[in-house]
Amino acid sequence: MQYAKVIALVLGVIYLLLFTRSRLMIIFGNDRVEGNFTVSKATEVTQNINFEQWFHIFGPIMSTLTRTQKDAGVIFEGHMWHSFNDNFLRVPQLHAYYEQVFGNKNKIRRLCELGFNGGHSALMWASLFNGDLELLSFDLCVGERCDIGEAFIRKMFPNIRLKIIRGDSTKTVPNYVLANTNVKCDFISIDSDHFGSVDSFDILNMRYLASRNHTVAFEVADEMSNGSFLRTVGLAWKRTISSKIILQQGECQFCYSNHVKNRTCKFCFGKYVF
Repeated sequence: MQYAKVIALVLGVIYLLLFTRSRLMIIFGNDRVEGNFTVSKATEVTQNINFEQWFHIFGPIMSTLTRTQKDAGVIFEGHMWHSFNDNFLRVPQLHAYYEQVFGNKNKIRRLCELGFNGGHSALMWASLFNGDLELLSFDLCVGERCDIGEAFIRKMFPNIRLKIIRGDSTKTVPNYVLANTNVKCDFISIDSDHFGSVDSFDILNMRYLASRNHTVAFEVADEMSNGSFLRTVGLAWKRTISSKIILQQGECQFCYSNHVKNRTCKFCFGKYVF
């Protein structure tokens, strides 16, 4: 009887390990998903994981991307995977974006973002679809940041259909829209230039890429910031709401966790009004 219990326990542990692996593991060639590692080709991603499991897997990968950029001397703007001492500070924002995209992944054929930066957000989108995604990004692409980010993403997800449009978004977005009238986006993420009226133009221009059943995510709507350029971003979002260009969904939420002081960054979701 005792032996039977031991055998049952061993079999139970084996089953649990196999089940957990099938749900949580990503295979990176000969690399392991833990601590510091060099990312190679991703060959397997689970389809049914929650935010905490996904975050545990991809947090170290995002840190690796950051180190890769910094080792190359790249300077890039702040982004939603902002970290300090390898601790990610914008977990509420990451969780909300995860829920919006992963929860509607069957409805999203093409995802468009304004602000590729170092590639962190693009890598996030790719991870949620195991690379099986058409991703259109607009960015100034200062220095090598876009090249490094794109190479990193393609190495992990060679099946990704990624296109980066480089240059001033106030010009490249309208030009792209005119040349590609049939291209529409099911999820639009806007994190653009924070100076002058650029954000207002970007919000207006991205409207023409929105599909009928879309969602807009607007980052760094920071109207209470001490920085005037960030307050401008918040005002740009509010103007689109008051002008009924966008119908906001729910309340704007704080990007950072409660313990992070003096951070007033917010993110908002909405839909363009046609």
